[in-house]
Amino acid sequence: MRRTSRLLASLALWLALDLRAATADVPYTPPPVGLTIVLQGSFKGSPIEISQTVTAVEGDIVFVRGNSPGHEDERYYRFLVSTKSGDIHYRMDTAKLAALWPLAPGKTVSLWGVAENGGNQLPFDFTVTVGDYESITVPAGAFDTIRVSYTLAVGYGSNLARVESLSWIDVASSLPVRNETTVFAMGGSIDLSMEAKSIE
Repeated sequence: MRRTSRLLASLALWLALDLRAATADVPYTPPPVGLTIVLQGSFKGSPIEISQTVTAVEGDIVFVRGNSPGHEDERYYRFLVSTKSGDIHYRMDTAKLAALWPLAPGKTVSLWGVAENGGNQLPFDFTVTVGDYESITVPAGAFDTIRVSYTLAVGYGSNLARVESLSWIDVASSLPVRNETTVFAMGGSIDLSMEAKSIE
């Protein structure tokens, strides 16, 4: 009986420590240059696979080379928020985004900016909200993650588009290992789901 009580006490302590570790605030870990993450999923119901390779890290900006047309030159703020995708630049006050770190449930940041493509400019409103912790398994392996949701409204009038996205960020590496995105525009919607196939 005494031995059983000790075992239960030890188990309870282990669970408490494990839970505390899994729910600690998540700092930002810059990715190493040369890291490649391969993502697989579906776009408009069809299978898709893309790769992203980190080519440089300058401060909080991560430079990424993609393998799909139009995405050979991408930039992300802390590998979380896109600041450049192909020919589109998203101009925003990234200093406000820094308030999200260390990532913790309930944190949220809202900002506005301008999307530039050549000589064209469209305003956008952007909100990022940190959700709960979740352990998930994807083809690349098992990860302890924290969920981050995004809402983006870009344009105005008949040119208004809305994007709703949810990412699972690996606690250890700050890498997105799963993403689900829906784009609402022109009276319809497009779904994109991706998850990490490999990270090396």
